[in-house]
Amino acid sequence: SASGTEADYGTYGSNNKGPITALNYLESKTSSWINIPAKTYTLADDQGQYTIERTNARARMLAQTEASSLGCVVWGSKCPTWLYGNLTMPPNGYWLSSAFASDTSFALCVGDIGGVSNFDGSIYVDNYYGVRPVIEISKSII
Repeated sequence: SASGTEADYGTYGSNNKGPITALNYLESKTSSWINIPAKTYTLADDQGQYTIERTNARARMLAQTEASSLGCVVWGSKCPTWLYGNLTMPPNGYWLSSAFASDTSFALCVGDIGGVSNFDGSIYVDNYYGVRPVIEISKSII
């Protein structure tokens, strides 16, 4: 899981810039990949109020809008099973790239029962959440 510290929370003050600890963890673990092109991503909170740009990223986390387009609903267990399958405790789920705009100590996650929530999604404690990378590959190289 991508664990953080009180210092992470203190540095950023809130999650309006996304789940920073998880983003940093993912980017550090994938930065040496040479067969996936680096991209720049703009991430937004669940209300579109705040954005952050991540540069030179080789992988990213699933956005809440993408999870919604796959059938996931906030506070409902409607995600397709392939999106949350194979989770055991821990991890209890995995982080989404989206922050939770109405409560600045939480970020959104997909839980092991197939729902999107901010339950125990605090950005400055571990909570046994993991990171599932999304990798974008151009159709032209497939």
